Parts: sequence; structure tokens; C-alpha cells
Amino acid sequence: MNYALPTLLMLSLSMNACAQKVSEADVPQPVKAAFMKQFPKAEHAKWEMEDKKDYEVNFQQGATKWSAKYAADAKWLETEHAIKPEELPAPVRAAIAANYADHKLEAAEVAESPQGIVYEVDLEKGEHSMEVVFAADGKVVKSLVTEEVKRMKGRTRRTDRSVKRAGAQAPARANSIHRFPCVALAEMLAQAAEVGDHEHGEEEREHQFAHR
Repeated sequence: MNYALPTLLMLSLSMNACAQKVSEADVPQPVKAAFMKQFPKAEHAKWEMEDKKDYEVNFQQGATKWSAKYAADAKWLETEHAIKPEELPAPVRAAIAANYADHKLEAAEVAESPQGIVYEVDLEKGEHSMEVVFAADGKVVKSLVTEEVKRMKGRTRRTDRSVKRAGAQAPARANSIHRFPCVALAEMLAQAAEVGDHEHGEEEREHQFAHR
């Protein structure tokens, strides 16, 4: 059996759940107006649509890259931008030193929403990567092991095993999965198809040998 077609179907369905680029002309005027009012000095704005309802814009302000998200009715939802590790609040730095001393701090961002401000930190230890979200007082709001890819359930044992093997290589691409989930998913599914076809060939040869 050729697993390329079902894998491509899975990929197509998965990609629909990812952010889709949209031209500025297709962004509702109220959304663009809200963005320009909030960030009048923004440059190089590029728009995307998330979940077919929210609009996210990636842009540059000064030397810093930002992203902002708005609902279709122009309600501001979230803003994020990168910061230097030393710019993290002292309680956050202390929490990292106390609880993640054996991890390397790869990147830090500040995320602001109507609910408040949190700090997103990317940490690595060997091949393991994780994102930890801290409140300003250093308390952990959320922790996500980014290389953990759940095993997708196939309709056959062979397909299931193939996907698991492809997912087992995720630690090497952990940061890619976190930063570019659509690209990483495409790579993983394509690799699963290749492994599945290889295993199918091996089983065919074993079957032929057994009946000689």
C-alpha cells in the first residue's frame, strides 16, 4: 500500500488549521485602523489569518520584531515581541535560575493581552526543548515540552508505527516545531509516509520469502 496519498490528505487537513497568509487588501478596514492606531510607527507589516477568524500581523518597530493579533471586529487580542534575557523581570530570572539551572535560555518574549502580561521563555537541555510561561512575579503559568509530539492514531498497525518513528525524531526539530509548526508537521508527515512505504516493502519481501 502507498501511504503518500493518505499522508498528503492528513497534511492538507492539518495545514488548514495553521495560519494562512492574507494580503493587506483582504484585512478588514477596522482591523487595519486599530493596528495603525496602536502601532503608528510599525513597518513591514505582513498579515495572516488564524483559525479562519483572527488576524495576526507581524511587523517591525525600530530594531524589534513584533506580532499583534486582532479579532475580526478589530478587538485587540494579544501583542508579542522579543526581549533580551536580561530584560526579564528579576523574579522571572530568579525562578529560571532556581528551577531550570541545567537548561540553556534560548529566547524570551513578552506577551501582552487584555488579561495581563506574561513572559514566554524558550529553554533547552540537550535535545529537549520547552517553553515556559511566567507571570511577572516568577510563577509558572504554563509549561510546554515542545518536542513532545503525540502519536497520531492510524487505521493500521503499520501506519501507527510509522508515524511514531517519525515523531521520535522530533527532539532534533523541537525548536522548529515550536516556531514553525506547519513546516515541522509537513516534514513529520512526509517522513511518516516514507517510513510506512519502506516497512510495507519489507513485509512484502518477508511474505514472499515465507511462501517459497
